[in-house]
Amino acid sequence: MTNSNRYVRNAVRLALMTAATSATPLALAQTAPAQPAAPVEEVVVTGSRLLQAPNDISISPITSVTSQDIQATGLVRTEDILGTLPQIGAEQNSGTSISSVGVATLSLRSLGSQRTLVLVNSKRMSPGGAGGVSGGNANAADINQIPAALIERADVLTGGASAVYGADAVAGVVNFVLNTHYQGVKIDTNYSFNNHKNDNQTYLGYLSAFGAQPPQSTVNTGQNRDVSILAGANFADGKGNATVYATYLNSSPSVGYQFDHAGCTITGGSAANSSLHCGGSGTSAHGHFIMSGATIGGTTVSMAIDPATGQMRPFSAIDEYNYGALSYFQRQAERWTAGGFLHYDVNDHASVYSETMYARNSSTAQYGPSGSFFQTAVVGCPGTPSSTPGNTDPLINAQEASILCTPARIAGNQAIYGLTGNQIELYLARRSVESGGRHDNYESNAIRQVLGVKGPINDVWQYDAYGQVGITRFQDVESNFLGSQQITRALEVVTGPNGQPACTAALNGLDPACVPWNVWQPNGVNAAQLSYLRIPATWTSNIKEYVTDASVTGDLGKYGAKLPSAASGLNVAVGTEYRSEEFNFEPDYVYVNGLNAGGAPSLPIAGLFHVFEGFTELRLPLMDEKPGAYRLSLDAGYRYSSYTLGFNTNTYKIGLEWAPIQAVRLRGGYNRAVRAPNLDELYAPPAVGAGGVADPCWGQLSKGQVPVLSAADRQLRHSPDKLCGTDQHPDIRQSQSHTRDSGYLHVWPRHTTAIAAEPGRVH
Repeated sequence: MTNSNRYVRNAVRLALMTAATSATPLALAQTAPAQPAAPVEEVVVTGSRLLQAPNDISISPITSVTSQDIQATGLVRTEDILGTLPQIGAEQNSGTSISSVGVATLSLRSLGSQRTLVLVNSKRMSPGGAGGVSGGNANAADINQIPAALIERADVLTGGASAVYGADAVAGVVNFVLNTHYQGVKIDTNYSFNNHKNDNQTYLGYLSAFGAQPPQSTVNTGQNRDVSILAGANFADGKGNATVYATYLNSSPSVGYQFDHAGCTITGGSAANSSLHCGGSGTSAHGHFIMSGATIGGTTVSMAIDPATGQMRPFSAIDEYNYGALSYFQRQAERWTAGGFLHYDVNDHASVYSETMYARNSSTAQYGPSGSFFQTAVVGCPGTPSSTPGNTDPLINAQEASILCTPARIAGNQAIYGLTGNQIELYLARRSVESGGRHDNYESNAIRQVLGVKGPINDVWQYDAYGQVGITRFQDVESNFLGSQQITRALEVVTGPNGQPACTAALNGLDPACVPWNVWQPNGVNAAQLSYLRIPATWTSNIKEYVTDASVTGDLGKYGAKLPSAASGLNVAVGTEYRSEEFNFEPDYVYVNGLNAGGAPSLPIAGLFHVFEGFTELRLPLMDEKPGAYRLSLDAGYRYSSYTLGFNTNTYKIGLEWAPIQAVRLRGGYNRAVRAPNLDELYAPPAVGAGGVADPCWGQLSKGQVPVLSAADRQLRHSPDKLCGTDQHPDIRQSQSHTRDSGYLHVWPRHTTAIAAEPGRVH
């Protein structure tokens, strides 16, 4: 919370107190009857299952964001709110376009969402379900499901917490405490946008030199429209409360070309001390043709079609495709959430409660157009002794043939690929700019249901038992993607019986629907060609999580279990938990066979696991209100977990808190936490796909060069793609972390100011 907010709150309180005093002066002369002291209601704080007094400070390193803090920011997305904290590292969120699947995940200390456990009201949040080909983590919670308007408090605990909450709390825990006991009706609406002045002359100079269209001088973009309704009421003479909510969020996109600093892709080149300039992808908007085995001036033939003249010329940096212009800073997105919370005190020993949460989230990712990403094509050269209408590409004009189809270049190319006659093989890198940007249309539907009962057993013991189910269905529908088979067939063109260009695949009956793709002339692509080249693709994933948990907490000090030097006694918690997770990733035929241009095969995934756990926790006060020790206490916890995957884990924690005086508190702790392998890591099948590794045998190499670069000097044919194989180790097990943290807190009791320092280390 900012200091300005505190000053405003204190000023308001002072004004109200002053007004009340001046309005009722006679009341001051009256003597109020003595009121009995109200019992102190103990609460559970994040990082522990033990009951504590409300003014106690957790021994764990916790940062809290309150509803007042959220309102002060003006932000409407939960991930944006928490993203302002230094403990939260950027991962998938609304501002991540290409590498995101539309989920919003949290990464404490930038250790990854797979090492950050997200809780809702101190209970594990259901997995978001984005896995498989998405590159996401199927087990990571999608906080799109948590509307900001419902948050009463968000506690961020940095450091291992597996002993209390179970696996995955390696970097820490984020616990969303929601407003589940509301009375009244509240409607909130918000509207926001980004205002940007495009006046950076350096970036505008890059755009001008590249020939890119300059942006407007001022843009208002990325509009967010949000409305939320929260309503609640007590019933049965205050024994129960029902709270319901509904929210809607609509976000408009922010696109690269709208900004001076993102109107093009800035690059520095590969040479030392080279200047910055607009660059991009070698997959050009107007065609990039590479002919292995053929040279011009000792350099491999690498040509482009000039968009102004239609002539073939050497490819240069000016031909690179500016993919940044179409990429989203913020996606087009829409989110609906709804749910309700219910509790009812059946009697003095049992209070039943229910939590129901539903979320539907959709977003559209946009990036550079699809195309032929250095895909090979066999074409027939015109003008050779062996050229005939049945083996010659009529779309290649005479100027292009004069470059590609000389006898020497044909011979050099055929020596590599084993072709004869007038046939040559080319790499084609061309964006399908006519079809517009590629789109991934993501949609998730998630529901979370909790049913439980809790209450006091007697004046010492309390219990809490609940069951929880979470189900998330995730889907991606691709649009404006070209098919690799369609590209290959549409580039193998000859003259048909009617004298018009025709696909070889159409003439021989392999693909009667094939339409030739005219990449040889500017403005040569039409709607019929695009209709043939585009292919739809989709995948779905489903993840289910079931949890049952039962625990008891007790203040054994009421049985006399306390030290003489302490005012309070031993607090303990004991419990057991069962959790089951099941994941299914179902790609369609296009994904399974890697038929999208530039894509790799993505195979189905199916798997599940169960884990049975027992845990305990204790807090032992050592000294209270003694000289040099206003408070001294010891915390400890342990959890044993048995997985049906064939391994067991042991996690534990120990901590010490020392307050020499009331205003100063020192603490230190050690945690051993674990992360169980997620369902992607456990069950993903072996796959071969595009990798980010350097292969010296890749590229435009001659047949003689490849053996020199191969390890055993064998006759290897190089691959046009960098391929990387991945597989899961059959004996994959849990990983573990060790966290050491300490803290210093200084609180001024009569003010709302505190100073805290909390160094820590995770390894």
